[in-house]
Order: sequence, then structure tokens, then C-alpha cells
Amino acid sequence: MADFEWPWQYNFPPFFTIQPNIDTRKKQLEAWCSLVLAFHRHNKSYSLDITEAQTTPLFYNKKINNILY
Repeated sequence: MADFEWPWQYNFPPFFTIQPNIDTRKKQLEAWCSLVLAFHRHNKSYSLDITEAQTTPLFYNKKINNILY
């Protein structure tokens, strides 16, 4: 199986921080929704364990040492 292709936002640190501007936040949340769905579709995963999610590559980017808050 091919590796998952991360979108450009994934390596952009502000993507992992809730944005104060309402328009920016809306776009950010839409991008997160698309990312989560694409990631799970790619991995053929049908559930998301919130307690374990923070340690997965989906919500923790080792490259920029950032976790979704």
C-alpha cells in the first residue's frame, strides 16, 4: 500500500492551532475534516479512538513537533 500523501497544511504550524479569525478558522476546520476523512479512507479505518488519537501521525506531526490543540 502506498504511503499517505499529507496536504501542504500538515507541515504548516498554524494548522495545528485553532485560529482566532472566524473565516480562517472555518477554512481550517474544513481542511481538518477533509484530512481526517482522507487519512481514514486511505488506511481503511472506520473508527477514531479519541484517547489514542493524539499519539497518531494524524494529530501529531513529528517533523514540526506539533500536536493539535
